[in-house]
Amino acid sequence: MDFVEGVGRPSRSDGEVLSWVRVDDKSLNGNERNVLLRNLGGDPPVLVPADYVAGVDRIEDSRGVGVLDVDLDGDLDLVVQGCEKPTVLLVNQGTPGNWLEVRLRGTRSNRDAIGARLEARIGDRTMVREVTSTGGYITGRSLMSHFGLGEATSLDELLVLWPSGTRTVLRNVAANRLLVLEEPAALGP
Repeated sequence: MDFVEGVGRPSRSDGEVLSWVRVDDKSLNGNERNVLLRNLGGDPPVLVPADYVAGVDRIEDSRGVGVLDVDLDGDLDLVVQGCEKPTVLLVNQGTPGNWLEVRLRGTRSNRDAIGARLEARIGDRTMVREVTSTGGYITGRSLMSHFGLGEATSLDELLVLWPSGTRTVLRNVAANRLLVLEEPAALGP
């Protein structure tokens, strides 16, 4: 019964915190190692731990993470929010492959184009992003859509499906830049 009563809060004796409840090397209260997984592709996707390489292998009671390219260098950085701790910015110092950031500006739709769908095609590979402003518990999302392009120096095609129903199609879109697109005033085909 002691085990069940101690779950979710620190063990206490005379009002002092002794330790967090643990089962072997696992905490039931947070204060665990952050995990970052790298997607190697495949169907189903193969995910491998990359936290130790990226420097996010930290023990803390993290509650939310934001992913964005804070320094516009093509690699994604992390903003980690912990419980009762300062927010931490983890800037990616790795060498990115080719990339494209897309920022949409709505005219007929909402100004931030929330709800828009972007489809980026390179050969027979299609990457899909949706513009949202939330990403989970206490986590916001960048309004920029990031596409990692690997060795490709351009997209064959970028399709934007705006919330209003308007469509924008761009072909041969150059990589390694921020592309700002404004929604056309009239409905497209």
